[in-house]
Amino acid sequence: MKIALCTSPHLDHNFYYHLHSENSRIATQPFVPLGLLSLAACLEKRSDVVEILDLNKFIGEDLFNGRDFYKNIAVFIQKSEPDILGFMTEADSYHHILMISRECKKLLPNVKILLGGPHASVTDYETLKNFPFIDIIIRGEGETSIVELMDCLKTSKNLGLIKGISYRSENGAIIQNVDRPLIDNLDNLPIPAYHLYNISFASSVYVEVGRGCPYACTFCFTAPYWKRRHRIKSSERIFHEITLLMERYHIRHFIFIHDLFTMNQEWVRSFCNDILRRNLDITWSCSSRTDTIDVDLVDLMANAGCKAIYYGLEVGSKETQVVIKKRLNVQKALHIISQTISHGIEVTVGLMLGFPHESENSIRKTFRLFFTLLKMDVPKVNIFRVCPFKGSLMYENYKDMLYFDGHFLDLPLCKTLREENLENMRGYPEIFSGYYRYKTELEDEDFLKGVDELSPIMGLLRYPIMAILGATDDGLGLIEGWTKWIFNYNQKHCPANSLTHYGTVEDFLLFLGEIAQKNKKCEYITNLIEYEKIKNEFRNINISLKSPSDRDSAEQICIHPTVNLQAKNGYMKVLKFNYDIKRIIEQIRNGNVNRVEKESCYIVFYIDKLGELNTAKIKQIGAKTTPA
Repeated sequence: MKIALCTSPHLDHNFYYHLHSENSRIATQPFVPLGLLSLAACLEKRSDVVEILDLNKFIGEDLFNGRDFYKNIAVFIQKSEPDILGFMTEADSYHHILMISRECKKLLPNVKILLGGPHASVTDYETLKNFPFIDIIIRGEGETSIVELMDCLKTSKNLGLIKGISYRSENGAIIQNVDRPLIDNLDNLPIPAYHLYNISFASSVYVEVGRGCPYACTFCFTAPYWKRRHRIKSSERIFHEITLLMERYHIRHFIFIHDLFTMNQEWVRSFCNDILRRNLDITWSCSSRTDTIDVDLVDLMANAGCKAIYYGLEVGSKETQVVIKKRLNVQKALHIISQTISHGIEVTVGLMLGFPHESENSIRKTFRLFFTLLKMDVPKVNIFRVCPFKGSLMYENYKDMLYFDGHFLDLPLCKTLREENLENMRGYPEIFSGYYRYKTELEDEDFLKGVDELSPIMGLLRYPIMAILGATDDGLGLIEGWTKWIFNYNQKHCPANSLTHYGTVEDFLLFLGEIAQKNKKCEYITNLIEYEKIKNEFRNINISLKSPSDRDSAEQICIHPTVNLQAKNGYMKVLKFNYDIKRIIEQIRNGNVNRVEKESCYIVFYIDKLGELNTAKIKQIGAKTTPA
């Protein structure tokens, strides 16, 4: 029996932040599909033939964007000649999976189509009822269920015997079998079948260290998926997997997957000490809550190779913290974040807006927290609009407050396919609730459209933003101004664009430039914006230097006021500024921008061999550069 397991389409948001996408280009982000590899390992133990199909790689590299988008993906899948076809599901790509499945059923009418994952698990009944080309949905943990299902399909046994699945009976009735209990000991799972995926040295490789979060945040639907039961694998099991990846693929950086890595601090301490005792030359990242970690643990994690931590703070309002049952002390959270950064660990913080009945005061406090984090130089601060995921307590309590406006960043498909997807979303709100929004107390909820997808752009442009706010000190006003500006800009320049409040880095730079022109007292801000414009140009250059030594070509150059240099193996640009940009950025970082004197400087911009942007200050003509 041939089984094909497919990844879900995953939008490369970074591409669309930087460029106004053309209809012919779809940028996706491939990832090592850990869940599918775990299922595949279980199937291979019973001698099934399993293939992993990376739809993201196919879409991003080989697929033309047109009316046959879904059909052409199905043709790609058809070449695998599967008897069983399984798809992982995510809330933000479920509509794509359904349309791909429909086309696959046309080409392969005898194939059994399975869905699994958190989103399919909570929309199983509605999906099977309304989309007849879906045959079976595996709910919850799938490793045991999929093995039993394959045995059953192979021998034509009764599907009613398999726990944790939903399916359509011969007379068309939707059957939901009893839930399957969670796996008691995750160490009993086989090592994921990494050999089925083309892993390279540059791949982002995930290692599952455990499952489940015991907290009861009302907006979360993954904690209920794992039944709020915290489970952790043994250090020995994790090290076995890490060693395999190091030896086979030369991987040295790992993304540890667990909703709450630091829930059991004693386990984390033991794990980190084991890394140090084994002298493992690795780096890793994880997710945490600021109230399940302390400074001593941060220090130990840093020494053991931790390079990045994700903290979900969600909101800046104490009252809203209580309402959503997050219950973090924001001031203590900021202290932990500061200590984490001081230990050389990159921090990403998640914030959310648009909760049911959320007030302007609550939103204002969250934005105040956002700008505080920017001033702390937190590398990544993301603000998301709250998504009403079915399965969360918040959805169950407030689903009558949902509305649909169709304003979200998605694969830029042709108009016909986009309208079909929107029609499905409007027609089946329980299946596609993640694209709906809660009503708040704001008079103008278009403001929230302007916030959507904006925080990564603001993170990139933090220094001119901080300089502008140093003069105005009105962060919320800045965002409100952007909301109106981008709407008017899109109406004028992109009238056919359905994302009326969405813009790119280039758009936001234009917006900041107009603000800076009105503030003649801070002329240096215009120089900062010009500096960021050149950096943004370079982010769009797809040229890499061939060797590390070529970096030295930027150190000794003869400069004119504005020079473009085509280096031997790369592209460079040198620009003269009226102000010392590097010094101003350092002042902004330290929070002491007072009087800024004119002091011209030259900045060289260049792309290194990894395709990353670098900038350096040239103190004087013919002198050595000062790296960024």
